[in-house]
Amino acid sequence: MHHRRLVILIIVGVFLWGAIHALGAYLNYQLADNPWRVWRAVIVLLSVELFLGFWLLMLALRRARTKDRTGRAR
Repeated sequence: MHHRRLVILIIVGVFLWGAIHALGAYLNYQLADNPWRVWRAVIVLLSVELFLGFWLLMLALRRARTKDRTGRAR
């Protein structure tokens, strides 16, 4: 259970890190008149979400592989 909490904390941390960078990309004062600045934030968030999704998929596959004969994950 301790391992699961650590993974959840890391996931939340990476998401918040990406959200802060997306907000910075959106609020960049040099791009105040640029109509595409919303897309910069979307690209940052999408990149973070794709990374987290891939990572969670790999964790799920690892968990499925490490199941013992009783069906419980190690």
